[in-house]
This record gives sequence, structure tokens and C-alpha cells, in this order.
Amino acid sequence: MIQKRRIEEFPEYRFYIPALTMKMLGGIGLCLVYTVYYTGGDTTQYFSDSVTVNKLLFTNPAAGIDVIFNGLNLEKLVYFNPEIGYPVYFREASTSFVVQVVSLCSIFGFRSYIPTTIIVSWVSFIGIWNLFRVFLKEFPQLARQMAIAMFFIPSVLFWGSGILKDTFTLSAIGYFTFSFYTGVIQRKNFFRNLLIMIFASYVIIIVKPYIYIALLPGVLLWYVNAFISRISGQFLKFAIAPIFVIVTISFSILLINYLGSSLGKFSADQLLERARITQQDLKASYYKGSSFDIGDFDNSITGILAVSHKALAAGLFRPYLLESKNLLMFVSGIENTFFLLFTLRVLFRVRFFGFF
Repeated sequence: MIQKRRIEEFPEYRFYIPALTMKMLGGIGLCLVYTVYYTGGDTTQYFSDSVTVNKLLFTNPAAGIDVIFNGLNLEKLVYFNPEIGYPVYFREASTSFVVQVVSLCSIFGFRSYIPTTIIVSWVSFIGIWNLFRVFLKEFPQLARQMAIAMFFIPSVLFWGSGILKDTFTLSAIGYFTFSFYTGVIQRKNFFRNLLIMIFASYVIIIVKPYIYIALLPGVLLWYVNAFISRISGQFLKFAIAPIFVIVTISFSILLINYLGSSLGKFSADQLLERARITQQDLKASYYKGSSFDIGDFDNSITGILAVSHKALAAGLFRPYLLESKNLLMFVSGIENTFFLLFTLRVLFRVRFFGFF
């Protein structure tokens, strides 16, 4: 219905059904892997907790509404009993938020895992679709390429479609970017888009705050670029551009510092130490070799920079095909090999310095 209603005015809706179908298949794939292959994990526990909250809602509506809209914590465990069950994810706001949202979706999914996942996939898809439309407005000649990048990358479909934190943060990035583009860059419906940006920011900060650290400077530089592009006169543009860039970067740093309490362990003063702790954790035996080691480093700028090339290579291109130890790693290895070859192709075509 959505596609038929809009495809005449917006031709990009020809991608809507294929993209949404793949999104749902990605969510179902996550369900099957975590129930058949892994026999449990974060996604199944999120769902289990959401069903518990769902039961509470129908047993004690006031308590259920309190949990859904205000979150879980230790004090609210008194709402639950052995018949309803007890939630596991109540200690952190990030995991509690996922349970809160999924508990609403599980009402329409009849407390069934795969139908609830399909609903979560569909709701989160809207954010990604909006992100796709933003880039399409800027690069209309790249509709097919943008569709592939947004909707058909296997690992993104797998990790970004089911009942996981990534699904919600990825969707929130889409909402934030679309609202920023529409309200700030295009100057349309500013206050409505501002409200969406605030809500999307809240979701990102409460679930995965380090994403906001990466997102904020980028959109501020985007605004500066849009502002400068409206200035007539090349000399004036070149004269004020460096000043605006420096001011924007400085403002980003100040804002991130100001948000320190909201960002918690990912605040500016703790970020490098968090990176070091995370890397140490990746060496632990319980990963059974399914992780990587970039070597020891201290929590300083120079320490991080010394291993940054290894970290970038691991984040973008590992596991390599030869490192595959099971079927899932093999599939990931195929995708990463494609990205490696694609990156080399880009560097070759634009020449190394042309890339920058």
C-alpha cells in the first residue's frame, strides 16, 4: 500500500519492497542462528524479558506502563513474580530501553519470537529508508548504488534487523540524519524535525553513546559546508571556511564534554581508557579465538595512534577468509574480502592522494 501510494511521485519506492523484504529476512536469520546454532544469546534474552514485561502489563497495567515508559531498575523487581517471570536486563538503561520497546512490539507479535522480530525489523526500517532518501536527494544518479549500500549488505542486515541494540541505533541514525537534512540543511518544518532529532539523540545516547561522539562532529561540519556553499564569492568562501571549521570542531569538543555525564563510560575523559579495556577483553579465552589482538597500548593519543592502522584494518576487513573457523566467519570473510578489493579499486581509480 505504501509503495503503490508513493511510487508515482517518488520513483525510489521501487526499492521499498525488496529492501523491506531483505530487512525482515535479516531479522529472521538472526532468530534462526541464535536459536538453532547458538541456542541463545542477547537477542533471545531481550525477547524473553519483553514477554515478561508484556505479561506484567496485562496483569498489573499500572506497573506495566511504569516499566515500559520509565524503564527497569532494581526497585521495580517487586512488580514481578514467579508466574510472570523476572527480567534479566534491568541493571543498565541501554538494555532496559531495548526491552521497553520490544515489549510493545511483542503485543502485536503475540509474544512470539519471529513475528515480534519482523515487527521490530519493519519499524526500524523506516529510519534506514529515510537515510536512503537523504543521500538520494544529494546523489540522484546513484540510486542503485545507494540502495545496495543501504539495504543489501549481509552483515548489516544480520546485525541491524533483529532484536539487538544495533537495530535501534542504526534506525535512530537514519531518523537523526533525515531530520537534520530536512530541518537544518533544507530549512523545512524545523521545529518538527528538531523534536525528531532530540528523540533520536536520546535513543543513541542511552543505547550506544559512542555513536553520538562520531555523529555529532560530522553533522556540524555538514552544516558549515552547507552554510559556506550559500556564500557568493570564491575569495570570501576560502577566507572564512577554515575559521568555521575550527569553530565547529571546538564546539563539538565542548558539547561532547558537556554531555559527559550522559555518555557515562564513553565520555571524553574516559573514552581512551574504555578502548584499552575493550581491547583487553577481546583477548579473553571465552571468545575461543573468534576475536583479534592489535597488541597492547596505553590510553593516550599517541598510544592509540600507534595501533590505529591495525584497528582500522581489523574493523573494516577482518575476519579474513583464511581466518574463518566456522560457517558464520566464512560468510563474513567473503563480505570482508569484497570490501577489501572494493577499497583497493577505489584507491587505484582515484589515486592515493585523490582519495583524501
